[in-house]
Amino acid sequence: AVVLCDRSQKKVEAMARRMDQMGVLRREASGGGNAVPAVMDSAAPCAEAGASHPLLDLLRQGAAAASAGSRTAESAAAGLPASADAPAENYVVTPATFPAQSFDRIILDPPCSALGLRPKLSLGPQMSSIADLDRHTVLQRRLARRAVDLLRPGGIMTYSTCTINAGENEGMVRLILDDHHAMELMDAIVPGEGGERASGGDGGLGRWGLAKAGLTERERRMVRRFEATDVADSMGFFIAKFRKREDN
Repeated sequence: AVVLCDRSQKKVEAMARRMDQMGVLRREASGGGNAVPAVMDSAAPCAEAGASHPLLDLLRQGAAAASAGSRTAESAAAGLPASADAPAENYVVTPATFPAQSFDRIILDPPCSALGLRPKLSLGPQMSSIADLDRHTVLQRRLARRAVDLLRPGGIMTYSTCTINAGENEGMVRLILDDHHAMELMDAIVPGEGGERASGGDGGLGRWGLAKAGLTERERRMVRRFEATDVADSMGFFIAKFRKREDN
């Protein structure tokens, strides 16, 4: 089953609709499908093994019938309450809803400075200095810590942002690798023509990570950075892929 979590109710609904478009049926409170939308409101510690929660019970009931065996958590934010007008089928959850090592796949798309969005004519009153940019890494690091806890050994975590700020991209990759020795970096190759060649010899869209931004030469070739001047003609964003070692 798939769990979609975000501080924004609208984003949760948009992700659920995207699941529908991709052919992944959405599970509602009344049953059917295997995608569960949920609103995350905290970065609390993980639950104890065997914990019970309506959302967990729903996932367990649908696990046998799910066409895909892996479960994905997209953890995008924490610390804000759910919308008061949240649909009945949405659950308000915290990481404490889920025991550690609950997920095979996690997409961590945390709040960021969004400097990759275009046109970006103003940073707004809350971002007027480099220190304001750096504050995003505090929450990103906290969410990364919780995501690593929730990931099973052998599982895959993708970290992504829509910013070109090195501190939130290459810098966070460095922090994840240094803080969590069980995590190893993998090639994040995006199929396509025109990008720099990844470390494994395969091509793909996007560029390597920035030099002198905290990663070794080998590591920066394993992440993918996209900018407006790239062949893909996309907004600016960043992707890194990790695997949790099974021997830790």
